[in-house]
Amino acid sequence: MTDLASLQRFAVSGSITIDAGCGGMPRVSIATPLCRGEVYLHGGHVTSWQPAGQAPVLWMSSQSWFAAGKPIRGGIPVCWPWFGPAAEAGKPAHGLARFADWDLTSVATAADGTVIVVLRLALTAPSSEVILTVSFGRRLDVELSATNTGSTTMTIGEALHTYLAVGDVRRVAIRGLAGARGQDRVATPFPLTGPETFGVAAETDLLFNAHEGDVVVDDPILHRQLRVAKRGSRSTVVWNPWVAKSVKMVDFGNHEWPGMLCVEAANALDDAYQLAPGASHRLATTIEVL
Repeated sequence: MTDLASLQRFAVSGSITIDAGCGGMPRVSIATPLCRGEVYLHGGHVTSWQPAGQAPVLWMSSQSWFAAGKPIRGGIPVCWPWFGPAAEAGKPAHGLARFADWDLTSVATAADGTVIVVLRLALTAPSSEVILTVSFGRRLDVELSATNTGSTTMTIGEALHTYLAVGDVRRVAIRGLAGARGQDRVATPFPLTGPETFGVAAETDLLFNAHEGDVVVDDPILHRQLRVAKRGSRSTVVWNPWVAKSVKMVDFGNHEWPGMLCVEAANALDDAYQLAPGASHRLATTIEVL
């Protein structure tokens, strides 16, 4: 694990703290007039963003692991270089990045007060370099840039698996997917077309392909709208485990599912892409309270 003392050069008194978070894992914590937030080096995982005057925007499970070799539950997991089950037996679901310890390479403050944190992950299998740039301000912007440093073309599936905090998922309205083609993946996958507005009334696992637009979540309980925009993404995933599935997940509190909704910027399944040697690709999501 990274030596905390060596990271203190990135700290700024009163606004940027580098310390041991849950499980003793290194994290960068942000506290500015614009927002509060935090990102863990384990998994390159954003676990908090709360703009000034607002309730927290990201959901975290009270039962989440914070341990080596385990993913963090909630916030924004980085799913890379594959999405969903691995093609090879014994490999973890949703890729390698969310299990790895990333390097902190820079922390800077922009002219408008936004704090920009940059993390780096170098992998040998597949041979690649991944850069995560997280901008904490009035908006939260998370960009994942991946470069193929090897000699063969890679097939990449990926997602920024954002868990939004909501007052009650049964009361939200989701807009921005009208006409988008996709599939319901809860049981036997079947095709669907996104409606103008829809809600969540059961276990939900929807994958919309060839969708590049914004999604807005209307939350009447927290009296706010959350807009999830994206770049470099051809897939949008909407997910909630509901009752039965959440009980089966040991790192997910049995009664916590009403407080979260995943809206994910992704390139998944049919939208996976080929990354040639030396080539790079950027996937990003921007979240704001309207």
